[in-house]
Formats: sequence, structure tokens, C-alpha cells
Amino acid sequence: MACGAESVDGSENKKYPYPIHTHRPEYETMASFGTMALTADPDQLIYANHLCNEYGFDTIGAGCTTAGAG
Repeated sequence: MACGAESVDGSENKKYPYPIHTHRPEYETMASFGTMALTADPDQLIYANHLCNEYGFDTIGAGCTTAGAG
């Protein structure tokens, strides 16, 4: 059984549009893209998670790499 949850539709968000039924980020992803990168915008976290899933990137590794490079 897969785990995960879906977020609300973010298509109306002009800055970070993500489609309806986008998977909600797990807490490790939120920590790597959020806390480690000093980001507090939940829409940005969901959008980064969506992009990683679309392009086949590991969300935790991508977030840690991004935070370390920033």
C-alpha cells in the first residue's frame, strides 16, 4: 500500500502553479526544501516537490543539494 496525500489545486497560483491532485511533500522534503533552504512558502515547497516528481528527481536529495548550493 502506497502512502501519501494529495494537495489542493494550485493552478490559480500565478507564481508556483501546480496541478490538482499533486502529491503533498513528505516531511523530509519539506525540511530539505524548506527549513534547510530558509524557505517558508508552502506553495513553493509543493511546486518544488511537483517538479522533482515530474522529472524523476529524488526530492530529499534535490532539496539538500539546493540548500547546500544556496
